[in-house]
Amino acid sequence: MYRLLSAWAHGLQWPLATAILVPIEDGPMVPGGGIGRFSANDEMTAVYTSVAVRLANAALHELMAYRGLTL
Repeated sequence: MYRLLSAWAHGLQWPLATAILVPIEDGPMVPGGGIGRFSANDEMTAVYTSVAVRLANAALHELMAYRGLTL
C-alpha cells in the first residue's frame, strides 16, 4: 500500500492501472495526446493490495517451509 500511495504522490505512471480516467472534451488540444482528469480507483487499489498481501504471505510460508520452520 505504501508503494502505491508513494507512486501516486510522486507522479509515477504505473499506478494509473488503479485510476479512473475521464477525458476532458473542451480542453486544449495536445498533438499526439489528450487532456483528461484522473482520480484513484479505491476498488482497484484494494484488489491490488489484497493480491500483494496474499503473494507476500505465500512467499513467507514457502520460505519458512524451505527453512523447516513453522509460523
